[in-house]
Amino acid sequence: MLHSAAATTAAAMINLVAVLVSIVVVLLPTIYLILTRKKGSYSKLPPGWSGWPLIGETLSLLMSCPATSMGNFMELRISRFGKIFSTNILGGQAIMSADPELNRFVLRNEMKLFESYWPQHLLKLFGEKNIGIQTGTDVHKQFRSIVVGAFLTASRLQTSFLDDAHEVAKQLITSWKDGSVVSIVDAAKKFLFDVIVKNALSMESGEAETEKLRIEFTKYRRGASSIPMNFPGSQYNRALKAKKIS
Repeated sequence: MLHSAAATTAAAMINLVAVLVSIVVVLLPTIYLILTRKKGSYSKLPPGWSGWPLIGETLSLLMSCPATSMGNFMELRISRFGKIFSTNILGGQAIMSADPELNRFVLRNEMKLFESYWPQHLLKLFGEKNIGIQTGTDVHKQFRSIVVGAFLTASRLQTSFLDDAHEVAKQLITSWKDGSVVSIVDAAKKFLFDVIVKNALSMESGEAETEKLRIEFTKYRRGASSIPMNFPGSQYNRALKAKKIS
């Protein structure tokens, strides 16, 4: 009887310790965020919810939804907070808008009243000197002129670019086996990637080096929209490694 009572007491103590550890693990990040947040720094934000500590509402945003709707993430928050609400995405405070008037105002005043913002984990992934993510009117104009000059001029579109796209499409369709199931989403991604690398890097569709680069780029792309946690095996960690390889 004494042995049984001692075992029961020990089991109860273990359960109590487990509960206390769980509470500490959950509360510590929250306490840290409360203590480190500047007083009044978010006082003027629209109504909303910041979600869970560290990850915010990232998981809810990344959930798939029908292409014919805005998705549950937007619909639920619009019904609760209105068309303009605050949230926490990828570890950073953000404001999301489904209001056409506000969206037009922001777009018309880009580089005047507003500028692009990139979270630190994306700057690390893309590179802080990457001209595509730098802000400032001169930088934006320079980047736009490079893209337009390289791909979107009338002469360029009428000659090699469209010819390359046609050739890549033919190769892609030819590779499909009779009776096989084809994912249109995956096929569209491969087509777009092959056209871009053919024009930008002169790499041919179907070659080993092109396929290797496409696999690494897929890891890179997935990591850019993943939770920014850098530990072995995470999508963000794989993206950082893919950046070095590619």
